[in-house]
Amino acid sequence: MNISLGTPNSDIVPIANTGSDLIWTQCKPFSKCFKQHAPIFNLHKSSTYKKISCCARQCKNLQGSSCSIHNSCQYSVFYGDSSFSGGSIAADKLTLASTTSRPIVVPNIVIGCGHNNSGSFGEKTSSIIGLGQGEHSQENSRIACYLIPKLGSHELRIIIDSGTTLTLLPTELYLQLESAMSNQINATKIEVLKGYNLLCYDARNDIEIPDVTVHFTDVNVKLKPLNTFVKLSDTVRCFSFYSVEDFAIYGNLEQLFEVKGQFVPALFIFGDSIFDVGNNNDLVTLIKANFPPYGRDFVDHEPTGRFCNGKLALDIIAEGLRFTDHQPAYMNDKANGEMLLIGANFASAASGYYNATAILYNTISLSQQLENYREYKNKLVDITGKSNASSRISRGIHLISDGSSDFLQNYYINPLLFTTYTPDTFSDILLNSYDHFIQNLYELGARRIGVATLPPLGCLPAAITAFGHGNNQCVARLNNNAISFNNKLKHRSQRLTRRLSKLKLVVLDIYNPLYTLITEPAENGFAEVRRACCGTGLLETSILCNQHSIGTCSNASQYVFWDSFHPTEAANQILAQKLITSGM
Repeated sequence: MNISLGTPNSDIVPIANTGSDLIWTQCKPFSKCFKQHAPIFNLHKSSTYKKISCCARQCKNLQGSSCSIHNSCQYSVFYGDSSFSGGSIAADKLTLASTTSRPIVVPNIVIGCGHNNSGSFGEKTSSIIGLGQGEHSQENSRIACYLIPKLGSHELRIIIDSGTTLTLLPTELYLQLESAMSNQINATKIEVLKGYNLLCYDARNDIEIPDVTVHFTDVNVKLKPLNTFVKLSDTVRCFSFYSVEDFAIYGNLEQLFEVKGQFVPALFIFGDSIFDVGNNNDLVTLIKANFPPYGRDFVDHEPTGRFCNGKLALDIIAEGLRFTDHQPAYMNDKANGEMLLIGANFASAASGYYNATAILYNTISLSQQLENYREYKNKLVDITGKSNASSRISRGIHLISDGSSDFLQNYYINPLLFTTYTPDTFSDILLNSYDHFIQNLYELGARRIGVATLPPLGCLPAAITAFGHGNNQCVARLNNNAISFNNKLKHRSQRLTRRLSKLKLVVLDIYNPLYTLITEPAENGFAEVRRACCGTGLLETSILCNQHSIGTCSNASQYVFWDSFHPTEAANQILAQKLITSGM
């Protein structure tokens, strides 16, 4: 099927992807693109191309959207193999060619015009047609996508439909598949609905479920128990295939993965205020952010405990990985039951690799975060069973951001430390703690871990104010300490990877992307880097950044920093893209 975009028609070569909710294509002008054979779509040459503003419903309802300084709607999408696309949301005409009838024209379809794209899409590809379950994929799903899979020796034509939950197969084929599955499962069958031939089992005990492989024309897709059985209750699990006559539909339960096996069932987050989403809210500590103006640009414009005007880079990464809910703060009363299936956030502002840092501010130390994670794992076993819990842990991504508070809120201001240890020896102490933490996570089942480097400490507004001696430039001494620590972090991580054979440990570079925003603000759409948005922007953070702070800016998207330590949502959008592409 030939598909074109705009007026006059410009051919695009899309991949159908149930992990995306909108159509996006590479566009001129671009800052980064992957190589493609077809001409790149030029938005300036399409007379039907229309920008969508931040106030439009299409923008507000798009998961992961943001607003540019020119009030145009922006999008970012990330995929499990580190591919990504970012750019402008717009509307244009889509044309589907037909060999048997007149072309199908879809006017004003919402598209993403990708100006910053990278990944393993292939040169024959120029775009993605999203067949997910978001609002913008509903029109896209009219574009029928046919594949020819084989199950056993049977070949059939099947429709991939993200709106159908179960996979529907012709009766003869279904009965053979059901028989093969029944022979492999040693559990008690139960009848759930009279008159419906559902294959269901008593799930009060763990059930060992075999994998099912679907042989498509060009690829084999292995379906895990997550795909092939649906949990109807705590005691009942049913086969996600069903029999029909004369047609076949590949349902959305079977689509909960990417072909490369990159489906992420859960995120587990540790560290400091860069990742804290509210674990300090009920602690007796000054280091918290559950009051205005924090959160003024977040969902419902309410503070949550995030040290930002809106979303953290973590939130944007989670949305890009197709999570529809944010991982809950583990200390929150709502962090229970099924909310825990997508993971949990254990991070606590003013904590660090050095446990004494958290003790100093009465926050949650990294060692206590590990104990909370251990407790979480036991809860997960109670919810899903031991086998499923272990699978969710091992396939989930564990993220860590720590060390900044150890330096800025402890070492540099604590004579007991800076007169006893050089920055180099203090870094070694922190890295020994990091080493121990990773080994403990590994012993608890973690296999996919991402650790963030230190940011350019000397460029944070509070650091320049406190240690810059009246100079408004980045403090080189602090940046050099951060660079030295980051180099050691990389070497220590390589050693851990060699020692722990099944560990995938990735160091996520936050230093260079943030340093680029600070040193090249105009090129990245920012107007202010020395001062933060909140208050005077020189020293305010936590309780000093409050609704009575004089001078708080009205448009945080022009600022790199929200308070004197933490980036704005606008900066986090860019940092999230960079963290994804650095290998997570």
